Amino acid sequence: MSKLIGESVKVCRKDGSSIAAFIWRKRLYRVDGVIGWWREPSEWWNGEAIRLFVRVGAFDSLGDRDELIQQVSKLVNLKHKAGRGARPLFENIVTEHASTIGTTLNDRKAKMMVERELLSLDLSAHPLDFYSFDSGFTKMRDLSQIATGKTVKIAGSVIRYQAPPTRNGNRVVYVIMEDGTGVADVTVFGDTQEKCGQVLFREGWLMVRGKVQRRGPKSLSSIADDLAALSVWQSHP
Repeated sequence: MSKLIGESVKVCRKDGSSIAAFIWRKRLYRVDGVIGWWREPSEWWNGEAIRLFVRVGAFDSLGDRDELIQQVSKLVNLKHKAGRGARPLFENIVTEHASTIGTTLNDRKAKMMVERELLSLDLSAHPLDFYSFDSGFTKMRDLSQIATGKTVKIAGSVIRYQAPPTRNGNRVVYVIMEDGTGVADVTVFGDTQEKCGQVLFREGWLMVRGKVQRRGPKSLSSIADDLAALSVWQSHP
């Protein structure tokens, strides 16, 4: 943690380029090496930065997000009491983006969209919470209750694809997925790869139909018969 003092220092350079030492408050400090550089061009305690903190829930313990945002202007008026010269925390965020999220920040979907926009994380909800599934889909947390060999349909985001080498040279693709309730291992053999190759390694959200397989008490996977892209962001406005 650093502290902004707001006092100038005299820099002593070696050979006219590299920094050898600096003088602060009449005391000489030698410099062994420079780790990095930064600039402090403007104030950090600005209204936009505070609003962004409110929108992602940093001040939820203080009250309603909508009401807190309405009070930001009062806080900005006190900015002369805060330190000057620090860099804005979200300097690349365009203010106009706020209007695209909606005005009701207490809505779960609105909160989730704000979190994705600003943090690239889903904290208060999962995208599939707002997706309309038919009754034929199984939540990943419930897969352990499904009998071996039974066909199930699951949907979720892809954590990663894997295609490790095999002894016989036949490629097997393993897909690790999650749906907000649990994680599932999906195995894709050659015939399904040929049929669904257009989505493998390309899509971040998948719908999978396959059979439940067990190779031990804690080893459960789904042998995929069919895969399709899941347009999760088109399922709701």
